[in-house]
Amino acid sequence: MASGGCVTAVTLLFFTSFTQGNFGIQLDHVDSINATVGQRVNLSCLMEKELDSSIGQITWRKFVKGQEDLIVIYNPQFGPPFYSRENIVMHMEMSGGRLRGSVLQLLDLKAQDSGDYICELTTFPLGIMKTDIRLWVTDVQLSARVTWPNGGVREGDNVTILCNSTPPADKYLLWSPKSESLFLESAVGEFRLQKVSKDDEGLYTCRPQWTPGPPFDGGNVTVELHVLPQCLEHM
Repeated sequence: MASGGCVTAVTLLFFTSFTQGNFGIQLDHVDSINATVGQRVNLSCLMEKELDSSIGQITWRKFVKGQEDLIVIYNPQFGPPFYSRENIVMHMEMSGGRLRGSVLQLLDLKAQDSGDYICELTTFPLGIMKTDIRLWVTDVQLSARVTWPNGGVREGDNVTILCNSTPPADKYLLWSPKSESLFLESAVGEFRLQKVSKDDEGLYTCRPQWTPGPPFDGGNVTVELHVLPQCLEHM
């Protein structure tokens, strides 16, 4: 069964192609990442092993709405990295005893973490290598409720459970409290339970899914189903 509050690590590798200009090396490759609030993402900034060059400095900046802010800078000659914010960690990547680049880890994402993340490797003798990664952080909203019947649910009723998400998912999965391996699937998030009984009571779990992907990971949402006994007709 899917677990609630999932945290996903997304790792991308860059520096696949470049062209040399007057100011060193400018990488043409640009990638975009979709994530959700609360997730963790890893942004990789690595020099290809085939390049015979040494890295003297690694710099990460964030560019959004015309403003560029320094996030972290690392120079091996001056000790540990210097951070300008709290929810980031930079891990150094080594190969054969040589520095190849870094992985920037952003923790507990917020919507305001969206923007263009620019990595610069200051190398010798090849000059500056640069890449730009666009990060979109979405606050996924989930809801689930019993939409039919309108009043209390009684044994023998047909029940409809509706799952919603913003942004809309490509499909929705619903697990019953009776089984962690069996689930229902719906493209629109609407699930119909036929002639329910007291055995159908419990906590139902809905999970949205996006394909291919997920580009978003919003976790699960639950809804409680209570089933009342049938009304007895009095003679």
